[in-house]
Amino acid sequence: MSEGPSYYTDVETCVEETLRKVGRRIALGTPLGLGKANHLVNEFFRRAREDAKIDLHIFTALTLARPPWKSELERRFLEPLGNGIFGGYPELAYVEPLKPRMVTGEHTRNGVSISSQVVSSTVLSRSRVICAVTTLT
Repeated sequence: MSEGPSYYTDVETCVEETLRKVGRRIALGTPLGLGKANHLVNEFFRRAREDAKIDLHIFTALTLARPPWKSELERRFLEPLGNGIFGGYPELAYVEPLKPRMVTGEHTRNGVSISSQVVSSTVLSRSRVICAVTTLT
């Protein structure tokens, strides 16, 4: 007879119980684009970086990140745009460590310049993240 669902009030307990129930080999699939449970993904990623026994694989088709700015004018445009789109939603912790390993491509679609950084099967401190990170510029 199977157990019913478990409910948690904090991500730390949820991740700890998941590791206890399913073990330290985790294949974590996330939705395309916005809608990821960033708090939960970040906690799994943090745990895997701190514990060499955790084998974490994150599978996602697209990860959206706040666009960076290089000047005050860009900041004045992009900061409110990012706040409007992402609000108080936390950044995904795996994005920053991936940046040095990204392959960048630029193209224009309908007058919008799209900068895509693609990472395929990148290993980060015992964790594997398979994803694409896209920012609109």
